[in-house]
Amino acid sequence: MSEGLRAGLLRNLAGGFALLVLRRTPPESFVRSFDQLLALLLLNLALWAGLDTLHAEAGSQLMLDALYGWACYLLLGFFACALVARAHSRDADTRALLIPALAVSPYVLGLFWLSADLSRVRARPVLAILVGLLYLIVLSLRVLHAAYGSVRTRSVITALALVVLAPVALETLDLDTRLWVGDESQETDDSDDSSTVEPLLYDQPARIAAAVARVTPEQPGSPGVYFVGFAGNGDEGVFKHEALFAEQVFADHFDSGDRSIELLNDVADRDSYPLATVTGLQQALRLLASRMNTEQDVLVLTLTSH
Repeated sequence: MSEGLRAGLLRNLAGGFALLVLRRTPPESFVRSFDQLLALLLLNLALWAGLDTLHAEAGSQLMLDALYGWACYLLLGFFACALVARAHSRDADTRALLIPALAVSPYVLGLFWLSADLSRVRARPVLAILVGLLYLIVLSLRVLHAAYGSVRTRSVITALALVVLAPVALETLDLDTRLWVGDESQETDDSDDSSTVEPLLYDQPARIAAAVARVTPEQPGSPGVYFVGFAGNGDEGVFKHEALFAEQVFADHFDSGDRSIELLNDVADRDSYPLATVTGLQQALRLLASRMNTEQDVLVLTLTSH
């Protein structure tokens, strides 16, 4: 790497850090050459690959199919920058916007990726998304100002619309960008041994029937609220906690504590509650219906998962 290229890259990364921390004073002017654009792009791709490797499970296999997802998202990102530049001015240079965007993105990528592993963030996914979205909106305005020296209404509206719609687009496309993927067919778990799984599954009808039998029907003539919680994802405890929290809320407001059952999957605890399966839910609803007054009682079913 030549001295000029290295100096320009360091200058751009310093400007990107100034954007990241939302520094009041604007960063120094960026070096907007094509070489810098290519260097920043390669730096972002290398960082993405490094973080993906860091989070890879033991025994994972390299899947080059992820490069297709990378290419699609890169093209969408370039297209979004072109739209914002066009909204700012017909003569606006897209590269002027790409340089500060790519200069700050390594920091944003590392910050978001690593913070996603924090238990506090994983326990409050909705709040984390809202905070992240608000930060990206403010950051987008800073990047616009750094790119063109001013912020125009049309470019702001376009940029904000793209930031808000980005999660929807990512969810819709759902392209796999993981370079390292574990072989799920070879994963083993002592708790999933057939000697323990089979009795557990056969025991579910009796456990569900016992849970429903503990439900106290409402007095005739008085409408009652019945609650069923269903948390199907047992890999993350947050879904179990959400279902239990919802049960407590309805118990406090509608006195449904004695008329509540929970079907919960939890890899760390498979004995406290019946398993959350489709068959189990059908059985629970059928048995619970036989104890309800269908003309006046209300059934609340809460499903929580990704």
